[in-house]
Amino acid sequence: MTNGRFLSFPWLHFVPQQHCYVVHRFGKRYDIKESGLRFTLPIVDSIAFVRGLAEDTIAIHPQHVITHDNVEVMVDAVVYYQVTNVEKSCYAIRDPERAIHNLAMSVMRKALGKKTFNEINQSRNSLNVEIREALREVEEKWGIAVNRYEIQDVMPTKQMKIAMEKVAEAERNKISAITNSEAAKIDQENKSLGEQNASINVAKGKAEAMMTIANATAASIRVVAEAISQPGGREAVSARIATEYISQLSDVLGQSKTVIVPANPLDVSALIKTASEITKRD
Repeated sequence: MTNGRFLSFPWLHFVPQQHCYVVHRFGKRYDIKESGLRFTLPIVDSIAFVRGLAEDTIAIHPQHVITHDNVEVMVDAVVYYQVTNVEKSCYAIRDPERAIHNLAMSVMRKALGKKTFNEINQSRNSLNVEIREALREVEEKWGIAVNRYEIQDVMPTKQMKIAMEKVAEAERNKISAITNSEAAKIDQENKSLGEQNASINVAKGKAEAMMTIANATAASIRVVAEAISQPGGREAVSARIATEYISQLSDVLGQSKTVIVPANPLDVSALIKTASEITKRD
């Protein structure tokens, strides 16, 4: 038996499971023989087409595709199809497999051309569905159903890989420069804040010191005022002023060659009298 025919009986055919034979009589379609033992008339009948009814595949070999962001990629895919109408698959299209292959490539280029490279990788399932739906339009016309479409791989070309690596490196350098700049800015801000806080602390320290000195001075003044108000206090203050006067005058005379002194520098009694009058007024 050869090709479903018995050698000794050319009019006797065995049609395999999930196959159909399209029989022509006098060159015109006559009958469709399904699986099993079938008969034809010698000379007048001939097997014009053999169609498989099981699901089959068509490989879409790697194709150049330009994405929406001008990235050149190589895409390969697989089409899963099945004959649903034997007569249409024989007479509506000359070479169904080649037609589906060419149509699938065209639809794939169109669909991928609307997407960026990143979108293609992220939405591959939705692209498969979109391409499959576009290919299903031929079912009514050609009698062939496209059940599935699977994008196998999407790879940029060698030149595009090099360009993408350069872009990625530039982006990494940009991020690194921004990070370093932000770090330097934060460091400078922290340094300025530290200097500001140090200045504020110094100013507070000086203010507190001045306040302490002022409080001590006020306290000493109050002590002196209380001492003056005691019996004999005024005489003691007058004597103290005279003593300081004589001490300061001695220092001035010892350090300078030219000195301007009061009219009666040695009139201590007058000085004590003046100091007493001042304390009395206070």
